[in-house]
Amino acid sequence: MIGGGSGGADSHLYCTAASAAHHQLSFAELFSLPHRFDYNNLVQGVGYLLAKLDPSNKDKYMSPIRDVMKLWLSAQSSISYTPKGMAYIDSWGNLRYVANQAFMGLLHNKMYPDQSQRAQVYTCFARKQARTMLGEGGQSYVVGIGSNPPCRPHHRAASCVAASSPTQPCDCTAYFNTGCNPNTIYGALVGGPNQNDEFTDTRWDYQSAEVALDWNAGFSGMLAGLAQNSFSWDQCKSAGMENGRGVVSAAGSGLQGNLCWHAVLLAVVVLWLSWNF
Repeated sequence: MIGGGSGGADSHLYCTAASAAHHQLSFAELFSLPHRFDYNNLVQGVGYLLAKLDPSNKDKYMSPIRDVMKLWLSAQSSISYTPKGMAYIDSWGNLRYVANQAFMGLLHNKMYPDQSQRAQVYTCFARKQARTMLGEGGQSYVVGIGSNPPCRPHHRAASCVAASSPTQPCDCTAYFNTGCNPNTIYGALVGGPNQNDEFTDTRWDYQSAEVALDWNAGFSGMLAGLAQNSFSWDQCKSAGMENGRGVVSAAGSGLQGNLCWHAVLLAVVVLWLSWNF
């Protein structure tokens, strides 16, 4: 129910108004924003929600996801890849953007279950990035999980001893302690490494070690989508997408991996996009 009136009527009015506002934006206006999904850039997620409400126009609503995924897959518009294959767009909490974009691609797959070729490309992108986050390259970026996980995330409660130990207050002494955090927040995604895959497990390096709801919301959605996806990592490798970067053909058919591409190529809104929406 929107605005306290009849639920059906209000929902229809809301959908109509939201659709009109969405289409008033030109392509240039949509993409004057960074090519990512976060709490300041909601076009992709809003498009998905509108497509759920108005399936007859889903092609228009879902086009931002396709356009942004194309940029990520081809490393355009400030998007690059590290030597180990991690997508890179920002120095502060980069993996949040990577997880969110992988989630957007998997939501597109869910909306178009019959588009197997595009779905395979988007799935392989998500699988590669998930493997990177979980330590495929020797360093996990998920607390308590994977290969060599971080143990000093930038998280106040995790950094301090239990309240039953008043002799050790939660202050700067705990913040600058070089040891691992006394409390392990299993499953928390940290910001991740720089563009050269360099990562220091240091509590006060908040750009790399911070954890947050909008980090883990997209990460959780990505993992949920992969859990429901039948296209395996072995199939990605067989299709020439072991680096996670395929290209969707113009005709929408025919799989082409990165070896042929370029000669070798918030938090609240994210939670709304739960996999079972």
